[in-house]
Amino acid sequence: QSLVKFLYFESFTPGVAKIKQSLIARFALDPLISKDEQLELFLNITYFGHADGSDTRGFAKAAKVYFGKSFKDLSDEEYLKILAMLSGPNLYNIKTNPMKNAEKVAELRKQLGS
Repeated sequence: QSLVKFLYFESFTPGVAKIKQSLIARFALDPLISKDEQLELFLNITYFGHADGSDTRGFAKAAKVYFGKSFKDLSDEEYLKILAMLSGPNLYNIKTNPMKNAEKVAELRKQLGS
């Protein structure tokens, strides 16, 4: 449904839009695109904040923007820092709000049991 929200809605408000989002996901997106393809698309378009003068979208670009590395070369700690940004890309932005990001990483570590 997050993918549908990004692809089909310019602005999104709860209520009727949520019902439309669910229907589009169920009857348009799911039959046409496999779950693996949906996940890949989601990973490539997810918003990771505004940095260096433009929006950062996708895990690969976030790795380059925030750490100057390819995604596959990230350390576990760097990956968690990017992952922390998912729930609030600007609030938990690595560059502009490193303390908040560190708090979110600690929360993720607790959830993961590490």
